[in-house]
Amino acid sequence: MKLLLRLLVPYWTLMHHVAGQVLDADALAEQGSRMVLMGNPKQGVEYLREALRLNDRHVNAYVYLGLAKQSISETEPGMRLGSSDLIEAAWAYSRALELAPEMTDASSVTKYLGMVLELLGRHEEAVTWLEKGIERDPTNHDLLYTLARNLDSVGRIEEAISAYRETAKIQNSAMVHGRLCSLKKYTAHDEDFQEMEDLLETETDTKKAAYLGFALGKAYGDIKDYDSAFHHLEQANRRMSKVFVTAGSGHSMDGVRERAHTIKHAFTADPIDGHPLYSASATPIFIVGLPRSGSTLVEKVARSPRALLTRAVKADARAGAVLGTAEPCWELLSRAGNC
Repeated sequence: MKLLLRLLVPYWTLMHHVAGQVLDADALAEQGSRMVLMGNPKQGVEYLREALRLNDRHVNAYVYLGLAKQSISETEPGMRLGSSDLIEAAWAYSRALELAPEMTDASSVTKYLGMVLELLGRHEEAVTWLEKGIERDPTNHDLLYTLARNLDSVGRIEEAISAYRETAKIQNSAMVHGRLCSLKKYTAHDEDFQEMEDLLETETDTKKAAYLGFALGKAYGDIKDYDSAFHHLEQANRRMSKVFVTAGSGHSMDGVRERAHTIKHAFTADPIDGHPLYSASATPIFIVGLPRSGSTLVEKVARSPRALLTRAVKADARAGAVLGTAEPCWELLSRAGNC
């Protein structure tokens, strides 16, 4: 009997207003959205799902269900690629846009959908939705910026650069240049130098100023002005250290040395010839390397063909930390299996 009551109470609470009146789909959706906005997404989900059970074309219920599940996912530790909350959020957002593509908040919903799909690694799908959103709202900074990130992730580099350029025309920012710098090689007369220098002079946010410094360091390195490159990189590192200290992340040189020590033991000099992972076939291909050694660039070049699917496997010190070991990277990759 107690078990039956425990099962019935949530349903009874869900189906009745405080005053005891039975709620219809609109009232349930309103109550659910209120719960989400008040910071109770899990309770909100119950109302919103019930609203959709009564009316499976209720656009607001889908939107707030997406917001609720996205909010819940932010409390999950670790990787999100398989997050059921994010998967449901993506479904809810896409369903809302399918039902009401011209809704007032269509651009915001599209942005959230693009972000969720990006977290799920479904970049091509994100690109499709974001391009539809930009057709409706071509000057939306957030849509263009999210589109650029996802184009970059699927190896459509030139299109990503173009999207970042369009984003900068609307609202130039440290984040745009922080992303753009990894996709292009700068020339001595590149107009981006002055843009970044001007932004750096007026940027008051320490973290954003650090991103600009890293971008400028890379840009000056491209034109072989190494004195300027090191100057900006040193200043950027100082700023980022302040960010870590303020955030209480425990970032320290001792931590950097410990990670370097772990990487040194994880990436051994053992040849791969004769190793069980070595194969003459085209699959699988593992790209491994030390931090800042160009492995990400190699991956981007390798995955440029549309037919090639890649999935990142971080088999460095972080993988060792998760596994509680610092064994050679080939052993970590062996355990990763056929990914």
